[in-house]
Amino acid sequence: MIISDPEDPTGYLLVGHWYKEKGNEEKAIEVFNMGLNQVSIKHKKYEALRQRKQKAESRKAKRMDILGQLPRERSHHIIDIYFDQEAITPYARICSTWRKIILNHG
Repeated sequence: MIISDPEDPTGYLLVGHWYKEKGNEEKAIEVFNMGLNQVSIKHKKYEALRQRKQKAESRKAKRMDILGQLPRERSHHIIDIYFDQEAITPYARICSTWRKIILNHG
């Protein structure tokens, strides 16, 4: 949709929503920005693009890494209780903080 009609906000709204559902607020904001740059201010869905961008920015600002905020001994305790040691490797890919915590956990 975006490629075939870059001045129609529908494609940007759909793709931005998809990224939001996947938890990728940065990409959603990027898509909404593309739409805001391409779509006429007079278009009836322009305001929806602007509002969705604002919501994505708000969600991005509210994200918090709870495990990274805890003292190391608490985070290691949580890992011991809630995570299977054999299957913990994929969680090291969540972010650099989790990677450090998991790699330093012994």
